Amino acid sequence: QLASALFQPFASNAQVEEHACQHYTHAVSWYACTMQRSISFLRLVASRPTHVCQLIVSTRLQPASVSPVWRRLASTASHVVENRYLQQVEAGELEHNPKQIELCQSLDQLYDNLVTHTPPSSNWFSKLLAGKPEITKGLYIWGTVGSGKTMLMDDFFDAIPLERKRRIHFHSFMLDVHARIHSKKMLNIADPIPPVAQDLLNEAYLLCFDEFQVTDVADAMILRRLFEELFKGGLIMISTSNRPPDDLYKGGLQRSQFKPFIPLLKRHTQEICLSSDKDYRLQGLLTKMQQQCFFSPLSDDQTSEMNRLWHDVCDEEGQSVETRTLQLKGRTLEVKRACGQVAWFDFDDLCRSAVAAADYMRITQEFHTVFLSNVPQMEMKDRDAARRFITLIDCMYDNAVKLVWSAETQPEHLFQPKATKLSDSQRMLMDDLNLNMSAVDETNIFTGEDEVFAWKRLVSRLGEMQSEEYWKMCQKFWKGPEGV
Repeated sequence: QLASALFQPFASNAQVEEHACQHYTHAVSWYACTMQRSISFLRLVASRPTHVCQLIVSTRLQPASVSPVWRRLASTASHVVENRYLQQVEAGELEHNPKQIELCQSLDQLYDNLVTHTPPSSNWFSKLLAGKPEITKGLYIWGTVGSGKTMLMDDFFDAIPLERKRRIHFHSFMLDVHARIHSKKMLNIADPIPPVAQDLLNEAYLLCFDEFQVTDVADAMILRRLFEELFKGGLIMISTSNRPPDDLYKGGLQRSQFKPFIPLLKRHTQEICLSSDKDYRLQGLLTKMQQQCFFSPLSDDQTSEMNRLWHDVCDEEGQSVETRTLQLKGRTLEVKRACGQVAWFDFDDLCRSAVAAADYMRITQEFHTVFLSNVPQMEMKDRDAARRFITLIDCMYDNAVKLVWSAETQPEHLFQPKATKLSDSQRMLMDDLNLNMSAVDETNIFTGEDEVFAWKRLVSRLGEMQSEEYWKMCQKFWKGPEGV
């Protein structure tokens, strides 16, 4: 009866010989009896009949007599991501790109592997029975900014029918990890990494990271141990990055302690390079909305126009302008001008003060639109402010927050690092780390190489955040499909 019910979905696909039906019946019975989690198997059959055909063809039950019809059905891959991509190309939303097609195919192959993948269990007895978890390689996708890496990863993430999955900006993920480690230490757990890793796996064994980059020494020191535990527990990772694996944390402090993470990453992911001469965020694939959401250069006229837009948005919110205090862990963040879910900040308040990524995340949870005024042109001595600005925009972009801002010049010219004398704080850092002057030209903290690299991505994102498509997406995210 089971085989007959499962066989029914194929009745409309092709005429199937009687002996093929018999082989199907035997295969179903054999797999149902031998697989420890028969419920998972039955769910697979119900949701993915194509993969059942693949199981039949791969079984050793009289393979020579398996019907060609079954072989044809079994060879049909899902092509979920590729089909979505081709639909957008046909609709004129994207340009056809052979390298993007190759990435689609790699994502589809992983999609097919994950559908038949047995998720890792948190139960120790199940782990004992299951033995060593199977290794399914994820993807590490790197390349130039605006080449479509994040777009295709997001298409994959939206399509994959898994419950335990998570898509997150890598910087936000590491903030979460540090918070979890702190919580475990407060419980007097001597080694918090294993329980933190297990908690993360219980929530999601598929992690999709946007903008995988390592710039913080505290992150660099725990990555190897954390991901050793995660991969050992069955983690499957997809990440996008602008750097190849060998260049991660390049020039960072104490990089020798970080280096063992690189071969670990390579063992568990397939490296794919997706680069393009075009930045698709900036070159016509996104229809630009010529609304005024960027004001430059700084002048009284531009400030007046930005204030006019502020009053228009506040009128739509229908609330009065007020000062608001946001509560964070153990401290507060003052918002000098807030109206409903709209806020106005000055650059110095967010980027030259003692403000961190956790503060920016709190802002993106509270406000759907942020006005940011007086962004100056920055040099090497403004490196900390530039880094905070990059982090702020990343948080806003990743959480669908609209940006209206004013700056001294165009985004691509806002950060112009020049060789300058070392500051007193940098000299103190050299003394603390016992570094000599030769390290100045090799260590990113002194050269600003990471900021220059990240700024190119920032310019691309700022361009996309001025597009009509981005604003519409933000409206749907905050207000639903009927949002205005």
